[in-house]
Formats: sequence, C-alpha cells, structure tokens
Amino acid sequence: MELNRISDNKVSIAISEKWIGYAITKAVWTFEPGYKESMGISKGQYSIIEDKECLISLLIGLENAKIKIKQDPQLRILKDAVDNKLLDSYILYEIILPQTPFVAFQLPKQMIKEIQDYVLNITILR
Repeated sequence: MELNRISDNKVSIAISEKWIGYAITKAVWTFEPGYKESMGISKGQYSIIEDKECLISLLIGLENAKIKIKQDPQLRILKDAVDNKLLDSYILYEIILPQTPFVAFQLPKQMIKEIQDYVLNITILR
C-alpha cells in the first residue's frame, strides 16, 4: 500500500483492489485532521484501534464486493481470527511483534495465552 498527500485536500492511494477498504481507512487515520484525536489517540501515538478499524473495514469491503476470502490464505486467517474474537492476537502476532519483537516481553500472561490460542487454533490448524 502506498499513501501520499498530493495537496491539502487530495490524497493518492496505490493498492491492490481487494485491499481498498484497508487503504481508505488507513488514509483517514493518516491524513484526516483530528480523526486520530477524535478516537482518543494522541497525535504521534500508536493505538491498536487503528489496526482494528482498518482490518474490519477490509473484511467488510470484501464481503460487500462479494470477493471470496477463502482463496487468499492471509485473508482467510484474518477472517477466522475475527470470527473467533482473536483480532487483538492477530494484530499482535502478525503486525506488531514482527516489527517490534521486544514488545513480547511486556505482554501480560493472559495476552500471551491468547496469542498461543490464535497460533494453535487459527494459523496452524487451518
């Protein structure tokens, strides 16, 4: 995905068509003045809420466009994680920990257990 601000009120989004729901939501979080703050997040601060909203928008967009998710393993895993209420674990395991692995040392035992459930029940057994 590539997002660029062209002018004060124009943004360019370059992405594979099926990821458009994710990209549009990410563009709102990135470029819409005050949006992040309206969600209770300070400017420059990370929040898992952004990732959740982008991923849910992706799934809703795919469903509305009647695009089959089952043929794409990563999208199928995402949908299974959402259906099994493991979206936080998906985000941690698939997005946050690969970029910042030291975060794992700061996670409470319950969250580590939920990531374990995600890995065993969603990624490995599917």
